[in-house]
Amino acid sequence: MFQRKEEILGSVLALIIVVTLLSSSLVSANLASEEAGVIKQAVSNTSVILMIGDGMSFEQVKLAKLVEYGLSDNLTMEKLPYYASVRTADYENKTTDSSASATAMATGFKTRDGYLGIDRKKVEVINIVEIAQQLGKSTGIAVTSPIYKSTPAGFLVHGDIEYDYDGIMDQIVETNVDVLFGGGSDYLTTERIDILLSYGYNITYTRDEFLTLNSEKLVGLFDGGQLPQEKLRNTSLVPSLAEMTTKALDLLSDDEDGFFLMVEGSQIDWGCHENDIVYAALEGIAFDYAVKVAYEYVQTHENTILIVTGDHETGDLKIVSSDLDDTLPMDLVTEEEIKNQRIARANDIEVTWGSERHTSKHVPLFIHGEAFNDIEKGILIQNTDIFNIMNQTFYGLPISITDISPPSTSETSSFKVLTMLIPLFIVPVFLVLKKRKY
Repeated sequence: MFQRKEEILGSVLALIIVVTLLSSSLVSANLASEEAGVIKQAVSNTSVILMIGDGMSFEQVKLAKLVEYGLSDNLTMEKLPYYASVRTADYENKTTDSSASATAMATGFKTRDGYLGIDRKKVEVINIVEIAQQLGKSTGIAVTSPIYKSTPAGFLVHGDIEYDYDGIMDQIVETNVDVLFGGGSDYLTTERIDILLSYGYNITYTRDEFLTLNSEKLVGLFDGGQLPQEKLRNTSLVPSLAEMTTKALDLLSDDEDGFFLMVEGSQIDWGCHENDIVYAALEGIAFDYAVKVAYEYVQTHENTILIVTGDHETGDLKIVSSDLDDTLPMDLVTEEEIKNQRIARANDIEVTWGSERHTSKHVPLFIHGEAFNDIEKGILIQNTDIFNIMNQTFYGLPISITDISPPSTSETSSFKVLTMLIPLFIVPVFLVLKKRKY
């Protein structure tokens, strides 16, 4: 009788091992197939626009919406057909900084805070800008921070050099990125200018000249450091993020091989660090108007996908209530009237701030692209999957992202549960066999 039980248990153990090995083989085969696809299925004319609201989570989106539209409409980013949530923790499973989150999105590798374009062991990893360049695509960066700050740097450089702005700028001028728009002219030394000019760049510092230049390679730096806050920006001297996005698309779209463009609403984060509701709201609105430019573009360019997300949340913002009048900013005429109405409406929203730092809250993901028509909406993904989405798009691969929500919501999670249960079967079988032997 006992021998029969031993045979049954042995058979169960053997079956579990076979299933596990078979599953591993299938996973390896799929990965090998995808790697082959990377080589064989590159699509030459695909383009990707990635737009990042620094410090922007769901409450920051809601804040900008309430100020600009009340309950009458949504922000443009909210109108994109695909939506999900993103987990932003760094490699050490801690609340991320901007360098680690930018690196995760740019390279597909979780890394440590302060690291740019390198993995946790300080090994350089290729980023999506470099991949686009290898495929013959044009590339661009447009931000409201200095171009040497963490998020743009995470897409451009490699090293444990987050605050080494000279070291970052030395690398940036050698990246061959076609358009670079933002602030940071204080670090554009004579030597760096000479390097850019030798590579065929035009360099401009004024809005008027910027809007008229038609150059394949263009650097536009409109402040020595960060660009002026939206509530303080002189609209005749400093271009808006929407204008920078328009110019970048005008220049990059001439490339028949496609392009990659990263646009960042950098100062949403800084407004939240200061717990300044007006600062955060106006920067969020300006970012969404840049999204509107990109959304209008992708709707007429079917080979281009648009991704809008945040790199992390800042400030632990919670909207409590609002007492808004019926006059929307868009109902007014002059720029000054519109700005003043936005400020007044922001001040009429009651919020709480739980922090002056980054938090671990999930951030939104909005996407426009035909490839996402059959992808499950509302799931939770890792920020490294944003790189995977962009890379798969460039290589013409099916979009594959992993839902890290509770196990019941995805086959992937169900498989993880099965593999976790396997030891619970193996250990009792081992103990029974051991007892029988002795």
